[in-house]
Amino acid sequence: MKNYLVCYFILQQCMFETLEDSLCELLNRISPELWEDGKPTDEQLYNEWSSIIDTEKMTVSRMQKSISDKLSALDGDFEKTLSVLGGKSFEYYYLQAIERSEEFL
Repeated sequence: MKNYLVCYFILQQCMFETLEDSLCELLNRISPELWEDGKPTDEQLYNEWSSIIDTEKMTVSRMQKSISDKLSALDGDFEKTLSVLGGKSFEYYYLQAIERSEEFL
């Protein structure tokens, strides 16, 4: 669950910079606010994210690559988001995401 939240929070912060419609749709599909009984509404998406991310062993650069790889594999145009993920602000987003996910859990 923590892995999933970290990815979600990073993408949520990217949204403020990118304003991509496809990212907005993705976030709406996987938003923790839509969870019921402690499970995400889109379990397939959750399982896909969880299968590629392991925050316990993850460096900032590996997290950056994993999220970028996942977005590249999804339907949708995430060009602006991918440029933000590849930028210097990513480490800040990553640390904020870890902090926010710990508060949420």
